[in-house]
Order: sequence, then C-alpha cells, then structure tokens
Amino acid sequence: MSLNGHGSAQSVAAVGGHPGPSSRAMSVIARAGRAWALLRELLRADTANPPGDESSASEILGDFLSDEGLSAVRLDDEPGRANLLARVPGERPGVLLTGSMDVPPPGKGWSHPPFGGVEENGFLYGPGALGDKAFLAMAAVAFAEASRRRLSRELILAAVADREGGGRCGARFLAQAHPEFLKADYMLGWSGCFAQSLGKLRLLPIGTAQKGRLDLRLRFRGAGGGGGTHQPKAAAFMAAKALSRLIGGLPLRGCGASRVFLKEAGLRSGWRGLPMWALTSQSLAPAALALMSEERSGRMRALLSATATPVRFEGSGVDALTMDLSLRTLPGRSREQSLSELWRVLGGEVEHEVLGEVPSVESSHRTPFFRHLAESVRRVFPGHEPVPCLGLHATDAAFFSRLGMECYGMSPLLFEDRDLAELPARAGGPDERVHGESFYKGYALLEESVLGFVEKKGAAAG
Repeated sequence: MSLNGHGSAQSVAAVGGHPGPSSRAMSVIARAGRAWALLRELLRADTANPPGDESSASEILGDFLSDEGLSAVRLDDEPGRANLLARVPGERPGVLLTGSMDVPPPGKGWSHPPFGGVEENGFLYGPGALGDKAFLAMAAVAFAEASRRRLSRELILAAVADREGGGRCGARFLAQAHPEFLKADYMLGWSGCFAQSLGKLRLLPIGTAQKGRLDLRLRFRGAGGGGGTHQPKAAAFMAAKALSRLIGGLPLRGCGASRVFLKEAGLRSGWRGLPMWALTSQSLAPAALALMSEERSGRMRALLSATATPVRFEGSGVDALTMDLSLRTLPGRSREQSLSELWRVLGGEVEHEVLGEVPSVESSHRTPFFRHLAESVRRVFPGHEPVPCLGLHATDAAFFSRLGMECYGMSPLLFEDRDLAELPARAGGPDERVHGESFYKGYALLEESVLGFVEKKGAAAG
C-alpha cells in the first residue's frame, strides 16, 4: 500500500482487475460479513475529535485495501489528521464514496468501553456504529468488489478526517488543496436519515439536501453592580431573555427537499399523512406541530426551520457573558438572511463573532444516480419507499458540492419498528450500537446502490 503523508502524493493509484476471490462466487452475505469484521476494527480505533487523530482508522482501512491488492494514498493536512483515498478507474467520472473517520468524544453512560469494539447479543458497540464508521466499512468492501469488475464510471473512495471540526483538516482541505483527486459527478455518504414507519408505510429517506452550520459567539455586556442589589441589566439576565425567545424556535419556512419529503410521505400514507401535508403550509404547520408528541414535533420542526442551540457559556454573569450558539441554516438561505431571522427572534441584533461556517447544500432528486438509488431501495428492501429528504446532521457535502458534484446521503440500515423510536437518542449517544441483521441488509443495499450504477453493463472482469 502506498501511503504518502502531508500532501506529498503524486496521484491516487488506479486499480482494477487484480487477482483475488471470484466476486461472483463470493455471496453478498459473505461480503457483508467482511464489512462487519472491518467495522469491529474501526470501532476499536479511538478517533475522538477533539483532540483529533485519525491515523489508526486510516491504517485499518489502508491495510484492508492492501490485503485486497489495492493501492491508496494518504494526505495529511496536519500530523495525524489522515485522509485516505483510492480509485477504481472507469470510462468517465462517476461516484465518490465518502465517510468521516472521526467521532464526537463519547460521554458518560456507556455500559462497555466506547472504543472496545464489543460485540454482545448480536450488536457491535461504539461511536460511529450507526454513522460514518459503519458506512465506511460497507463502502470499503463494496469498493474492493468494484475493483474486480469492469466499470463504466469511475469509483473513488475517500475516508476523511475532521468532520467534527468542520472539515478543516478533512474534506475542506481535500477540496481546496487536492481537487484533482476528486473528479466525480456524484457523491454518496452517510446522511443520518434513518428509515421511518408511518402506519403500514415504510420510508427510507435519501438525503438530497444538507443544512448549513453557522457557529456564533454572542456577547452580552451588562451594567456592573454588587450582588446585594437588583440588576435587571446584568449580562446573565440579558442572556436568559435571549434564551427564552429561542425556546419557541425560529420561523417555519422549509426548503425544496423538506417539502418534497413531506408531500410524498403524506401522499403515500393515506389519512395518516394529513399532518405531513399540513406541515407544507406555513399557515397550518403550527397547528399540525401542536398535535404531535414533543419528540416528533421537534424532528418535524427541524425539517422546516433553522435551529439555534446554545452549546457553551462563559463569563461573570453580571458584567459580561458569552454564549456560543450553533445555528443550523436552511438550504437556500444566505448567511445574512439567517442572521437577520435570528435577530428578529431575539428582539434585535446582538454583538457577535462568527467562529465557523459550513454552507448548506441542495442537490436535484431528478438525476440518473438518484433514480438508481431509489430503484435499489425498492429492489433490495421491498415494501420500502425511497423519498428525498433534508439531512439534519453535519456531513461534508458542502465541500464536495463546490467541485460540481450532486451530493446524496443514505443510512442504509434496516430496523424493526420497535427500534425506530430509539434511533435518534442511540445515534451519537451512550451505547451507540448496530445489530448484525440491520448491518448485513444495509450492506446489500449499499452494494447494489453503488455497483449497480458504476459497473459496465454486460461486461465481466477479465
């Protein structure tokens, strides 16, 4: 395996048609088993960010590709901030398969060591088990299988760093410094849009849009004074007033992807879909949300509006206080429009500093690749309907879309109805875990979604 650090690589090695087990003889189930074993290894790699060091995960993936006879290139923006890329050539640009190797630092409440790669009762435990690490394990095995076939479209695998840090050392770095390695028409990554159940209707969302991220530091400056006097203009009271205004949320607007999702879900679910239909109307949406449970209302509101979440406070509380705010913006809204909307809710502009920004992105759901993804869902998961959706979790789509790619996301895991309600809390939380049955089915979907699109029709590997 060729690994070149600190941006010194000359090119991404092309591979294809190498000796190895017969792809036709090896069943999809067997390949899913190899992906499961690879996931176990990735979950044992401590890639918590901060502090951020993806070297161990990069080495695991690099060793896997090397064992498959494939070459890869490693590009580090900073020591330890690894990005691994490999390519299977095709006749024209095709698909970039990508996922992030870093994970948020695990909090308290784990019943197993977070980076122990523990398997128990059919589940694998660890940060990323329901996210990018699961996607990368599937993608790497599907990529290896693609290398044994003749492709009409090129396939690129990119395991990147620093998703949790806004992509500075990962996708942002690659898109800015090494765009020549990322020539593709389409991107496919993890979306966080899990399967949903509406009565008898089962939906599998395909991410076509991604919220933007605007990290703000708000400063509240109050009048000084002792604790023995009433201080209505204390900085803490000013911040508390701002927080109370945010509890009601930001205006309900929606975007193209969220409206398509709600309309299609409503159309296909009969009378149960009436609340979904109502959410597409700005005048009816507040009443429809009021009829839902708090948990469901929160998820639906996130599809329709920007969200503002306080993540950190610092200061004396009397003279000065700062509040770090994570503002997730809707596609189609500029920074100025999003900030103007926030100031209206807060009752006026607040002294602030922009700490970081990742723009929103929205791709068409009328492309050949999206149609193929939808057909793959119906073929592999009978009874499930694919629908475009707005992804609520951070991805790297914004950086790759700048290179001209249409960007999509999937969470190709199939769950029982009893598990669906737990997913939002389980993903990214204590005891994050994935069941083998869900993972194996998900691998079958990802392989069909990718290989079925890039493989040359009617051609077998030589």
